[in-house]
Amino acid sequence: MTKFENNNILLHAACEEVFDFLADFRNFKSLLPDQVTNWQAGETHCSFTVRGMSDLSMRSESKRRPEHLSIVSEGKNPADFRLDFHISRNGEDGCRVSIVFDVDLSPFAKMLASKPLNHLVDTMGKKLRQRFG
Repeated sequence: MTKFENNNILLHAACEEVFDFLADFRNFKSLLPDQVTNWQAGETHCSFTVRGMSDLSMRSESKRRPEHLSIVSEGKNPADFRLDFHISRNGEDGCRVSIVFDVDLSPFAKMLASKPLNHLVDTMGKKLRQRFG
């Protein structure tokens, strides 16, 4: 597995609020890059197309409110992956989020996909900051 991380995302929101936002896939599109099309989502799953790449599907695997959310690939995807959000308190009215994206890539696919996947994890962190200040 290849790991992409965005650690120490500081947000000015309660852990519970951030967890509830992340736990509902209907909110998730707002965290993804602009290249995402064909978005479909329910509360616990979503599917979409990354323009110029492929179709992806994922579902919620486990939740431990308000500190951890785990998402896994579902169905036909170009690679198996796991996306974890770790949430911890930061002061009285804030929280810290860490995003960890583990994906099963061949060495060749890793060379091609590393830059876009780093961008994905960075974009998610930036958009969380925009949403929760």
